[in-house]
Amino acid sequence: MLFIVVERNLSAKQKAAKMPTTSTSSEASSSSMAATEAPLIDLNLLTNRIILLNNISLMILGITMFMVYQSISVLIRSPMPLGFGGNAISAANVQIPFTIIILVVSVSAGIIISKFGNIKPSLVGTIISTFGFFSLFLFHSSELLISANLAVVAIGLTLTRVGNWNILLEYTPKDSIGISLGMTAMLFFVGMATGPAIASIYMQANQISIIGSSLSFPSLESYNMIFITAFFISVISIALMLVLKKKMSNVIIRTS
Repeated sequence: MLFIVVERNLSAKQKAAKMPTTSTSSEASSSSMAATEAPLIDLNLLTNRIILLNNISLMILGITMFMVYQSISVLIRSPMPLGFGGNAISAANVQIPFTIIILVVSVSAGIIISKFGNIKPSLVGTIISTFGFFSLFLFHSSELLISANLAVVAIGLTLTRVGNWNILLEYTPKDSIGISLGMTAMLFFVGMATGPAIASIYMQANQISIIGSSLSFPSLESYNMIFITAFFISVISIALMLVLKKKMSNVIIRTS
C-alpha cells in the first residue's frame, strides 16, 4: 500500500515537472509560426527567374505527358476505322513500355545527372520528348509504332523531370525548400489536370458516328491535333530550357 502511494506521488511530480516544458515548447512553436510571414506559400520564390522557368517547364511536362498518354487508350479501344478496336488489355500492352521506360530511366537518371549536371539532361530530355511527339504525330498507324514512340517520349520526359527537380533543389534557399517543393508539385499537378482537359476538348469537338452504331467516337483528326499540340508545347519548353541554361550559367559566372 505504501509503495502504491509513493509511486503515485512520484508520477504526480513527474507530470508537474513536464508541464512547464510543454507550455514553453508550445509557446515557442506559436511564436515561430507568428514570425513566419508565409508558412504555406511564398510567392517571393517565383521572383527567382531560375525557379520560375523551372516550374513552368515542369508544368508543361505534366500537360504534354497526360494529354498524350490518356488519349492513347481511347485511340486503341475505339472501333475501326476510328481506332484499333482493342480492349483494355491491348491498350495496356501499348502503354506498358511507356511505364517501364519511366521506371528504368528514373533509376539511372541519378547516375546521368551526377556525370553531366542538371541542365544538360533536362535540355536533352526536352529535345527527345519533342522528337517523340512529332514522330507520334507522323507514325501512329499501328499499335507497335505507338508503343515505340511512347517509349521515346518516356525517355525524354523522365530526363527532363528528374533534372528539373534537381535544379529546383539546387537553387532554392534552404529555409524555403519545403514551400518550394509544394508549390512546384502543385503546378505539376495543374499541368497533369490540364493535359487531359485539352485532349478531351479535341476529341469531343471532332466526333464521328459509325454506320450501324448509335454512338459517336473521336475522329482521327482529333488525335493528330493532340499529338501536334503536344509537339508545339514541347518546342516552347525547349526555348524555356535554353533560357534557363543561360540564367544558370550567368549565376555561376557571378559566384565565381
